[in-house]
Amino acid sequence: MSENKSAPRDRTPLYIAIVGATATILAALISQLPNLMNRSQPTPTPIIITATPPQTFGAQANNVVPTETSAAPTATTLPNTLAPTATETPFSPPTELRAASATPLPPSPTRSNVITLLLINNLPRAMEFFVDGQSLTTINSGAYQPLRITPGTHEFKQCVLGSDYNAPENCFAKNYSAAPNPDVWEMFDSNHPLVTGANSVLLVLNRAQSPQDFFVDNQFQETVPPNAYTALTVRNGAHFVQPCAVGTTPPAPSCGDRIQINFRFPTHYFVILGESS
Repeated sequence: MSENKSAPRDRTPLYIAIVGATATILAALISQLPNLMNRSQPTPTPIIITATPPQTFGAQANNVVPTETSAAPTATTLPNTLAPTATETPFSPPTELRAASATPLPPSPTRSNVITLLLINNLPRAMEFFVDGQSLTTINSGAYQPLRITPGTHEFKQCVLGSDYNAPENCFAKNYSAAPNPDVWEMFDSNHPLVTGANSVLLVLNRAQSPQDFFVDNQFQETVPPNAYTALTVRNGAHFVQPCAVGTTPPAPSCGDRIQINFRFPTHYFVILGESS
């Protein structure tokens, strides 16, 4: 007896269904792919700055003191001295201000901004001397004293030492333009002159730009450097004084005028105004 076998099944519909489902899934994935690619990364946690920033400085041409910003100070604000603490970092100011702070102040006074003022007291009292309201020195009767002052107009004031300086009879004040170097300020009273003993001091001021030989009664005394002075002791009485170019003697053409002075006060002065010719 023969066995009856069933005919092979047709599976084509099943394959078509699987292919269709796979295509649907792939289509769905492809449609979502742009969204997956455009998804942004997680936003990081922001960093919060709690310290006040360093002071802001403005470097100006005149190197004025820098000013602070309007930010309210906190515990971390740098102090005005810019000195670092254990927890702070020092702040470097701009180059202009740093260079200015590193340069020392010029000494005062210096040779370039002062002149020599010879103060002479030919009064019978000790005096106190003021420049622009500031007491500079006291000077005894019959003495002289060199001072260093700045050139220009100043108020010179002399007062009887120890008196009431508010009383006009005790003081004398005057605006004076101190310009030549050296210069001189003499205190005297023509109505009551202070007469000295056997000798006088002669201050020779040389304002010429070259050294000058100085003669008394045709006798050489000293060579006076330019813009300087020398003090000579002269016997009381009438004497002739004369400056000359260095190395010449009176009556050479390179000598200045011959002047007669009657020496009788404690201190006299003579000014060489220019070159001897």
